[in-house]
Amino acid sequence: MASKDEKTRIYWLKIECDSFRKDVFQTLLFNHGEMGHKYLTAYLFLSLKAAPLNGYLYEQLGNKKFEVSSKIIASNTNVTDEEAEKIYNDLKEYGLIVKADKHNADKLYYMPKVKEAIASVTKAAIIKAKQRERAKTAQRIKEQKALEKDAKENNIDLPF
Repeated sequence: MASKDEKTRIYWLKIECDSFRKDVFQTLLFNHGEMGHKYLTAYLFLSLKAAPLNGYLYEQLGNKKFEVSSKIIASNTNVTDEEAEKIYNDLKEYGLIVKADKHNADKLYYMPKVKEAIASVTKAAIIKAKQRERAKTAQRIKEQKALEKDAKENNIDLPF
């Protein structure tokens, strides 16, 4: 059972600014002609699906894990079932989706490039960061008011 902290965790993928010039994106976008954007969309969808699973890619119903189906890809990326099947098989062929090793066989598939791009934070950490930022802002305002008061008492014009 997932802890409360895990249930409130927010995941994202760190993508470099020049990602669209890298081999994976170039191959997906340009080597598939009119379908390039569909390959990229499906790849990003699957990457986001794998992010909270530490790079593993599966569907879970109760205690049973299932391979992600092309129908799931189709319904979430606006491609036909046939296109989704081709895209999914091609991503496996390219090594972007691989069979999990024997120690993690119950997790079925793995996306190796996703593991290195995963970042996460809890909602509690976000709230704490906002509190710290508000405290810093309040401190800056307090310091500026003290500076203005000193300047006024000493008849000094401030540039702001």
